[in-house]
Amino acid sequence: MNNPQHNPMRKRFVSATAILFAGAIIITIPSTAVAQQQRLNSNTSSSQIANSSSNPLPLKTIFKQVENSVAQIISKTPTTATPNQSSSNVTTLGSGFVYDKQGHIVTNGHVVGDAMIVDVTFVNGNRYTTNVIGKDIDSDIAVVQISKPQHLSSYLKPLVLGNSSKMDVPST
Repeated sequence: MNNPQHNPMRKRFVSATAILFAGAIIITIPSTAVAQQQRLNSNTSSSQIANSSSNPLPLKTIFKQVENSVAQIISKTPTTATPNQSSSNVTTLGSGFVYDKQGHIVTNGHVVGDAMIVDVTFVNGNRYTTNVIGKDIDSDIAVVQISKPQHLSSYLKPLVLGNSSKMDVPST
């Protein structure tokens, strides 16, 4: 049964995911598209690979390839109670990407905030509890880990990281 509140959340999740990774992926398409093509199709000839760098993959294809690599992050941090109010939680929403099969997910430090436990939700709607492994406020980066990643190892798809020194910037 469709939950009417779940559908808008899914749309926001997909939109946020698309915006976050569109920028990162568009920048790295020239350097990573060739490597991804080589891994996806080991029978590809070198002339076909060279051609793929001049014709980057369509965004729809890239989004489909990374949809199991992206997670929505929900952080709840308790606020301090005043004498007139009871304590409550501040909820922060963000996104992150799967770094490895051990359940490590990279996100922004400001999304995690002071929370020690956060929830991650994948595009299929599955939600998992994570522990905050580390964060660097100056770099605004944090790493969380799914509490029990063993049963997820076949589902988790680490995002392929590019090497910016090998990036080819097209001339205009």
